[in-house]
Amino acid sequence: MRFLLVYPPLKSYTNYWHPHLGLRYLSAILSKNGVQTKIIDCVANKWDHLDFEKSFVKTQKPDAVLITATTSEINSAHKIASIVKRHDKHVMTIIGGPHTTAEPELTLKQFKDFDIAVIGEGEYTILDIRDYLENKKPLNKIKGIAYHQDNSIFVNEKNDIILDLDKLPPPDWKKFPIKRYRSYLGMRTVVELPIITGRGCPNQCVFCQRALGQRVRVRSISYVIEEIQKDIELGAESIYFCDETFSLFKKRTIELLNEMWKRNIDKKVFWHCETRVDSVDEKVLSSMKKAGCKMIHFGVESGSNAILKKCKKGINRKQIITALELQKDLV
Repeated sequence: MRFLLVYPPLKSYTNYWHPHLGLRYLSAILSKNGVQTKIIDCVANKWDHLDFEKSFVKTQKPDAVLITATTSEINSAHKIASIVKRHDKHVMTIIGGPHTTAEPELTLKQFKDFDIAVIGEGEYTILDIRDYLENKKPLNKIKGIAYHQDNSIFVNEKNDIILDLDKLPPPDWKKFPIKRYRSYLGMRTVVELPIITGRGCPNQCVFCQRALGQRVRVRSISYVIEEIQKDIELGAESIYFCDETFSLFKKRTIELLNEMWKRNIDKKVFWHCETRVDSVDEKVLSSMKKAGCKMIHFGVESGSNAILKKCKKGINRKQIITALELQKDLV
């Protein structure tokens, strides 16, 4: 069984880009379960669709092609599926990502060359799809998908969220030279890899899809530390914590930061994170500085209390100012 995983081309490229963490998790769990995987990251390669087609023709024929896409990438993703179908209509094309999670039925109505749409977290769902391909497991028994059948579109019930994230294998970085993933650090670019310590967001911001669900699940600190150290061994010069709110649980965050400090991670790698102004205080920010944090991306959105209230951000202007002043004092 062979799966090809694809990050589709963008309309334009910069000189730096983060790798797609979701594809790496999917590649890892498929590989762990005996599936041969290959990743084509068009973004890292700065490829267009013709470049992809040339590469696809040369690859060993896959049983399925899995493509990920946000809303801005969905047309590009469908063009990838169309190329695949043009060369071999029997290859199953699977689309996943935030756009599909938001509108699975509409996605399949608009884009005919997608066979299956994955809804939400895909690690266990993709194994069920593998079972369909190998053992003809009925599609209507697979949670978390929408699919074409008999000129109709069916949307199955959602899959359960993954409660124990430690059961997932670490992301697969072996399928691509990580030195192509770079970010700006001052006046130079550095090799940067993303990492998550948890999934899900409990907040109600109206502009956010919460594609990973509202129930927050966290990875054990030992697993996170182990992954950071592996990333450094692979050549990462920078680590980006891409949790929706890195410091959501303050006590746990401080425990993680203390462990990072004990392991001298601050001396080995630059790191930064995303969080909310109501999820930090002086103790958290002091621990982040001690552990080597060089940048915090706060989700502020607006300085207007009226706008913050309308978008259900759950914070106010005073909290924003307090957090930024605390951060400034610690620099």
